[in-house]
Amino acid sequence: MQSKPAYIILLLAANVLLVAAKPFVVTPSRNQVLEVPDDHAGGTEVVITQGEIFHRKAVGQALQAVLNNDLRLAVGSEDIALSAGTALSPVRELSGSAAGSLANTQVFCAEISPGSAHDAAPVGGLTALLIGRRIPAVRRLCMVDSNRDGLMEKAFVVGAKVMEAQSLRDIPPVPVTFAHNLPLPGESEMRLRFAGRGGLLGNLGFDLEVVEEGKPLTFSNGRTVISADKLPHDVNIMGARFTVLSFDNATRTARIRWIRGFAPTTYGVESVQTTTYIPVYVPR
Repeated sequence: MQSKPAYIILLLAANVLLVAAKPFVVTPSRNQVLEVPDDHAGGTEVVITQGEIFHRKAVGQALQAVLNNDLRLAVGSEDIALSAGTALSPVRELSGSAAGSLANTQVFCAEISPGSAHDAAPVGGLTALLIGRRIPAVRRLCMVDSNRDGLMEKAFVVGAKVMEAQSLRDIPPVPVTFAHNLPLPGESEMRLRFAGRGGLLGNLGFDLEVVEEGKPLTFSNGRTVISADKLPHDVNIMGARFTVLSFDNATRTARIRWIRGFAPTTYGVESVQTTTYIPVYVPR
């Protein structure tokens, strides 16, 4: 009767050791609404139709480091190669048992392809320890600019199981060029759509939409509603501001006075029970 609890404790201890063995935990930077000209000048009156996208701005990264030279590293039993021109994204937060050694440095990471079988990660939890199944980990090669002089002198891998791969190592200094306000490739934008009149009360709806590389993000709080019977009405969505002056029920059109577009701010991804994506606007 006592062997079963001891067995479970042993498995839990082994699982904790796997997690505790990771010296670096990286939180990637958030994407950002880029600082580009507005669709309309402030004070302009615009007529918008139900279903119309009436405001949009590109999204991307406020900062990137771009490799000037090719890079090749031996990590464990494999070689990792990054070519000149590879974009490295800044790290928003660095934690873990070894993170203190990188205080006051700049850290940038690039996603790398899955490694060999020994470098794969368990499925997770007790299930992985019981059945021994292994899957490739999402891994990043992270590089450190210790002196903030545009030279990356250290590197480590995040997402690898092999301790050797996760340790901080010196590398020949690799020069980088910093680039600002870089849009994501393809269709990548934040936008406002006039949803028109709907619901039991016939309110007017305005939808916030985010598309990254052609893929719409899904979140639960994207619609702002106002009363069609209480106009004019000021609206503020992610820093975009306009006044709804009137609504024509026959043509399903609204007349608005434009104030300003989306603020050039980051938006985040938050995990909730249903794992939805929620843009977060923090006024500056």
